[in-house]
Amino acid sequence: MWLSMEKRVNSTKASFDWHGDRNGCSKSLSWVNNLPEGSIVLGAYQDDAGYRFYQDTCGKALKLIGAVDPLQAGYRASFAIAGYKGKNKPYFVQQKTNSQGKGPTDLKNKIILNA
Repeated sequence: MWLSMEKRVNSTKASFDWHGDRNGCSKSLSWVNNLPEGSIVLGAYQDDAGYRFYQDTCGKALKLIGAVDPLQAGYRASFAIAGYKGKNKPYFVQQKTNSQGKGPTDLKNKIILNA
């Protein structure tokens, strides 16, 4: 999901299968690339989303919104991110991951949008 900090009325959601769809990472990277600068992106994955991380496009998509390594805690891990597409990452950008059996992963934060 993304929200624009400047235009709060713009929002959309998308989902990508990083395990079963061999093009899932490329689709997500294209989606993030097409978001406007200043977009807030909330994302999560559970189970083995890292199966296709060898393509490196999944990691690129996450890093465009502020993710940092490590992106996968291991086999069947879970991951959540509050990200931002833009050069100066705001205070709320964070990620969290849990290993197998310790998820789901959740984030607790407050994002204040300017009117």
